[in-house]
Amino acid sequence: MHEDPYLANGAKRELLVRFWYPAWVNSGCQPAPYTDPAVWSYFSELVRVALPAVHTNSCLDARILDGAYPVVVFTPGYTGTFTDYTFLFEDLASRGYVVASVDHTYEATAVAFPDGDLSNRFLAAI
Repeated sequence: MHEDPYLANGAKRELLVRFWYPAWVNSGCQPAPYTDPAVWSYFSELVRVALPAVHTNSCLDARILDGAYPVVVFTPGYTGTFTDYTFLFEDLASRGYVVASVDHTYEATAVAFPDGDLSNRFLAAI
């Protein structure tokens, strides 16, 4: 195992993973956010423009359809976030794939964890 180049003393980096999958869709679908509001706000600050709302076709916490599915593990390029490819992941899920995409702390432009921690240390290091 290699040492993490962003953390000292053998500390382990937290990663955030989001899943897209074939799901039961009904009238109770709560649309999944494109990204965490804190990340979207941070992106607005970076470009100095209020970004428009982006809606997904995904349902938040939907029940997965019964069955076995091939899995795609996706990692975005340097500075990319997992939501940059939502359109692709939704398409793959609609065709019977499970997609697990990683948001790389310290490499993505910003990562918002469920506990409210916003990691945007990548740009601070440049």
